[in-house]
Amino acid sequence: MNILLNDNHTPHQVMLLRAMPDTQFHVLVWQSHFRDIEPNAVFISKKTASAMEWDLVVDDDIAFVPAFAFKARRRVLLHHCEHDQGNKQRHDALLRSIELADIVAVPSKHKIASLRDLGLSSKVVELPFGYDRWNLDVSKRDPSLVGCFHNCPNDEIRSFWAACVDGFNSVMIGPVVSGPFPLGITNGFLSFEEQASRVGIYLNCVVGEAMGMSPMEAMSAGIPMITACTPEPWEFIFSGWNGFLSRNEPMKSIEWIRDRIRFLIDNPSEAARMGEAGRQTILRRFPLSKVAETFKTFLP
Repeated sequence: MNILLNDNHTPHQVMLLRAMPDTQFHVLVWQSHFRDIEPNAVFISKKTASAMEWDLVVDDDIAFVPAFAFKARRRVLLHHCEHDQGNKQRHDALLRSIELADIVAVPSKHKIASLRDLGLSSKVVELPFGYDRWNLDVSKRDPSLVGCFHNCPNDEIRSFWAACVDGFNSVMIGPVVSGPFPLGITNGFLSFEEQASRVGIYLNCVVGEAMGMSPMEAMSAGIPMITACTPEPWEFIFSGWNGFLSRNEPMKSIEWIRDRIRFLIDNPSEAARMGEAGRQTILRRFPLSKVAETFKTFLP
């Protein structure tokens, strides 16, 4: 079985590699996210991949080197981005990717409903994105260090972040450095893996992507999360038990968020309990065993 996996967005692809360790994946390398990570990944160039015929191609809806252009018996799209009506170019590119896919795999019922609203005919399957992949040394975790994902598209969101973390010890989180740090972020930049070992509180301010990978990775690592109003966290965050969720939009939640940050810093035992409750929520809902079981149904 020839399977091509586009090296684009680390959590999705690492999830598949680790969920199916006995299955060999050819990985289209252009950002080199996977080097020295998984033994079942065979790296392949775009030129070599384009000359082959594939049984299955797995792509991501934010891919900058679309793998759907290659010859394949079946195409699966890992879909998590929102339909950005304000950005016609991005919106149209996303629709083209969905229409080219034989199967669109989404992580939640919210995503299924959003695709249904678009009136597209692609087959949509709920694929739980697995996150039980941590082997952590948390001896250096700082209970007072606030981690913020680096999705920072405009001045309003930058100002929002700055107001939320002003006076707190804070750090940026993400797979790559993208533009200048927002105002108020004091300690530089951490990768996803460094985040899981060092950050004590996770502040989710992702915009334009309701089902964010970073917040679910933070929860799976046992980091208590604080988030303002986005559609999908309502599906797995129960405020006060496995995280804090404001029902108001972000700009109206600043003082509420700051109060929750102070609470978690001042109550480390409750922060640890909440972090563990969040971890168990993600592991129950997104187990790698279910990822493998679902993915096998995609094979032609």
